[in-house]
Amino acid sequence: MWHKEKINIAKKKKHFRTVRVYFSQPLSSGTRNKMAKQKDKRREKISVATEIDRLEERRARCQDNLERAEFRSRKEKLSEKERQELEDEMAIMNERVQKLDKELETLRGENRKNMLLSVALLVISALFYYMFFYNEEDS
Repeated sequence: MWHKEKINIAKKKKHFRTVRVYFSQPLSSGTRNKMAKQKDKRREKISVATEIDRLEERRARCQDNLERAEFRSRKEKLSEKERQELEDEMAIMNERVQKLDKELETLRGENRKNMLLSVALLVISALFYYMFFYNEEDS
C-alpha cells in the first residue's frame, strides 16, 4: 500500500505549492504519532488569538476555492466525469470549511475563557490593592 503525503514547498514570500510525495511503504503508527506530537508542541507555543487568525485565513482560502469551483461548475461546459470530480472536490472543500468552523468555535470558546480569567484576576488584584493600600490610609 502506498502512502501519500503532502509537502508544502515555499516558492516566494508566503506562497506555497503543494507537492505529493509517495512512499513505497506506509508510515508506521509510531512515526505518525510522533509527527502529531511535534505538531501539537508547536501549537502549544502559539497564542489562541494567533491560532484563530491562522484558521480564519485557511477558512477564507477554502471558501474562495469553493466559490471558484462553484463558478466553474456553472459557467463551463464540463463532461460528466469532470463534473463528478468537481462535485467531489466541492464536497471535500465543504467538509474542510465545516471542520475549520468547528475548530474556530472551540478556539473562540477557549479565548473567551482566557479573557474571563484575565478580567477575574484584574478584579481580584484591584480588590487586594484597595484593601491593603486604601485601608492603611484610613487607619
